[in-house]
Amino acid sequence: MQDAWWECCWRLGKWEEALDSNETLLESHQMHIYSLFQAIHLRDLPAISNHIEAAKVQILQQLKMVSVESSSCLYLLLSNLQIISEMESVTRNQSSLDSRTAPQMVKNALELWEMRDLIKTENFEHREPVLAARVAFLNALQDHCDTDDALLQVLLLKSGFIRKTPSKGLDGCESVLVQASKLNVSTQLSNFRCLEIAQVAKARGDLRQASHILENLLHDLENIGNISDHEAHCQALSLYGEVLTKTRAKPPRTIITNYMERALTIMEEKGADEKNSNNLVAAYYQLAVFSEEWYLQVKEHLKSDTAKIKINNIKQSKMEAQRVSEVICQCKDEVERKELESKKTILSKNAALDQGYLQDLVNKKKDYLMLALKNYLKCLATAEDHDVHVYRVLALWFEHSSCGDVNALVCESIHRIKSHKWVPLLYQLVARLTNGKTEEGNGLFQSLLNNILEMVCQEHPHHGLPVLLALAHAHADDVKHKVAEEDRVQGAKQLVQKLKKQNIKAHVSEMETVCQAYLSLANWCMSKDKGKMGSQTPVTKIPSNQPLSKLRNLNYTGALTRPLQVQASGQYSPPCIANWDGTITLVGGINAPNKLTIITEDGVKSHELLKGRDDTRQDAVLEQVFGIVNKLLKKESESKSRRLSVRTYMVVPLSQRSGLIQWCENTQTFGDYLIGGDGKSGAHKMYCPTDWPAIVCRKNLQQARTKPREEKEKIFREVLSHLRPVFRHFFFENYPRPDVWYKRRLAYTNSVATNSMVGYILGLGDRHVWNILVDKQSAELIHIDLGIAFEFGKILQPPETVPFRLSQDIVDGMGVSGVEGVFRHGCEVTLQVLRNYAALLVTVVEVLRHDPLYTWTLSPQQIAKLQTASATSHQTLESNSVASMAERVVLRVQQKLAGLEEGQVWTVTEQVTSLINQATDIGNLSQLFPGWQPYL
Repeated sequence: MQDAWWECCWRLGKWEEALDSNETLLESHQMHIYSLFQAIHLRDLPAISNHIEAAKVQILQQLKMVSVESSSCLYLLLSNLQIISEMESVTRNQSSLDSRTAPQMVKNALELWEMRDLIKTENFEHREPVLAARVAFLNALQDHCDTDDALLQVLLLKSGFIRKTPSKGLDGCESVLVQASKLNVSTQLSNFRCLEIAQVAKARGDLRQASHILENLLHDLENIGNISDHEAHCQALSLYGEVLTKTRAKPPRTIITNYMERALTIMEEKGADEKNSNNLVAAYYQLAVFSEEWYLQVKEHLKSDTAKIKINNIKQSKMEAQRVSEVICQCKDEVERKELESKKTILSKNAALDQGYLQDLVNKKKDYLMLALKNYLKCLATAEDHDVHVYRVLALWFEHSSCGDVNALVCESIHRIKSHKWVPLLYQLVARLTNGKTEEGNGLFQSLLNNILEMVCQEHPHHGLPVLLALAHAHADDVKHKVAEEDRVQGAKQLVQKLKKQNIKAHVSEMETVCQAYLSLANWCMSKDKGKMGSQTPVTKIPSNQPLSKLRNLNYTGALTRPLQVQASGQYSPPCIANWDGTITLVGGINAPNKLTIITEDGVKSHELLKGRDDTRQDAVLEQVFGIVNKLLKKESESKSRRLSVRTYMVVPLSQRSGLIQWCENTQTFGDYLIGGDGKSGAHKMYCPTDWPAIVCRKNLQQARTKPREEKEKIFREVLSHLRPVFRHFFFENYPRPDVWYKRRLAYTNSVATNSMVGYILGLGDRHVWNILVDKQSAELIHIDLGIAFEFGKILQPPETVPFRLSQDIVDGMGVSGVEGVFRHGCEVTLQVLRNYAALLVTVVEVLRHDPLYTWTLSPQQIAKLQTASATSHQTLESNSVASMAERVVLRVQQKLAGLEEGQVWTVTEQVTSLINQATDIGNLSQLFPGWQPYL
């Protein structure tokens, strides 16, 4: 209570409070912070130094007492320590404090705070006390100098911070702005005060008030004649354009020309300091998004029934006019002839009107497209913050790859975009390669594509070459059968040959040799003789005639399955491969993958999985999507503070039928922990020895497959009554320290939440207990074998009936609260982030839709490997066209991200509740394929 009282005193500026001598018995750092501000108010320099030192001692003593098991109070103490540090820096070397020196002290404080604010602190609770202390410091100096300008700057910063923290609401902004409105400040700062008031009004949804404030502000600024406050003018134009966009008070072309483009012109003419550069990028992005929204609206309108009716009317009018013309030629009656000519004129004018209307829409569509693409490209060229929007650039470019103007625009901008920004799109870029024999008008597109890939491979060879070589070696596994190579395969081979003539030729040749050696070994491992031998000998030596056994001490190539951070500079020095240990270990699975041990020149050993006769490209693309989702989760403060993410691993396709996968060290499958490799041991046997073995449970469900739904549900309930969940023991076994146990269980619960929501959006299926790994060190989940995605699990027999795995053992690991609390909130935060970036995620899926390497349907062989499918399901699959499947996938992802379920739009909370209910519903779980083992 004493701390709270002293804090209230310095926040309210109650400098008349006298220190009771008895308070020294209960002194605290808040008392000394109050005394520090009081001393500044009283101009007592010795007291200022004394209270700074005393406050530091008090804070450091409290820091010593903080327990490692509960460090939440640590952050508030560190915030208070920053307050003391700032006050010490401002008052240091101050010989006196009066009306002459106080203004310089305020100036020094503002410079210090501007430098400190470059360090981004996202948590409101941690930053707010520091901002409040700055206000208190300036209030304490008010009697000695004019601090209104400095005080307004701090208050505007505080209001902006509150406004950008959704969980805090806007009430805090209102109180700050009331305080700010009482200050007598310069005209320039008054303009920024108006801008913040408009921002708060817009955030509150009061667009009319925001519009009124901005209209008056622009009127005042532009009536001066010579506008000196360019920054406020630009921000007002951009913000007013954004408000008008939402209210639709003016035509889109007017908004673009009179507000958004004007703001851009002023900023571009002003030049680039850091602040102006950030504003410029924000303006580029605002204009790009606005233009794209209108492009999409016009595009949809051109496909609407209204447009189709007009097209039909044009045809009918032209046909009717033609018939009237024929009648006119044969007509001899002058009166009738004039009537017919009048009718013909009306028909022609109606057709011309409709034709003009449609042509106007086509022109607008192209204008908005060019404007959106132009400004997205400028965003990418100017800043790092908008890298994820390279997917939007690619989608728009690929959709109009035959348009000369679009290709010319990309050609103009491409040299200004750093090559590392194209690295995440390598799979999509490579998929569009051709051998150069393209149709007329598409030559520039292919030239640009080749230039981008060539640049990426030269500057980022460790990332670019494996993707390019995988396409060049697409049919390297088909040694027994001659396969007609697609254009893109020939195009990839041509680009590889071109790179071999450049400065990275040695690197290209060496990596090609490594990839071919892997392919040779993968095919040998899948041979019939090797398969028989492997069933008896899990560990086998690599034959001496295999090229991989002869590779030693490479000069350029690092381990392909070790993640390597993309560097904007293009400077890489990964440890190169020294050798492989000479053995392969057979790992269980349908395609009998093989585990290799690789040793790099730094002496580090790592493992990788070599898969043959299995297309790993789909896994690679989905891991790419997971990487994008992780970027989005890191951009939002709440998901970042909760450390929400999807665990990823490296997937390196070598061809259409072979690939390398990063071995996830120190992990265990759910199935292995719960029931062991034999299905009869594991934690269930250890902790509940009298329960039914999993193999018995599976047999009961297998026997019930042909029975009615109610009977299946009854049998499943009986199975659950004889098999209790045990996964909570995983945490007791691996994390004996209470604080570590708590952190790991929290990490596990958040991991389940994130994977569940992302898996739901992407329609990830086949989540049986052998396809989910748990990291023994961090307790996070890792999902493997991503062959069933985009709800293809629903076309299996029997179909998958749950959105994600939330069976009893999964829930058991979350503790007594189960799906409530941490899990539910983690789901809501993740889904909210995904919804916020819905357009971007849909763009990624759309890019995959146009990717010829992505398989949008399951082959009968794939289904046969997963389950025993009926002949009917095969016929259904064969009848579905790839195009319609792709369209359906994109539409379903859009619906999920919009919260459209069961014909109505749901809030995030409602959607999460529905999904949890579906995933835990006994009726749904009882209908699943027994091999999914829903009882675990």
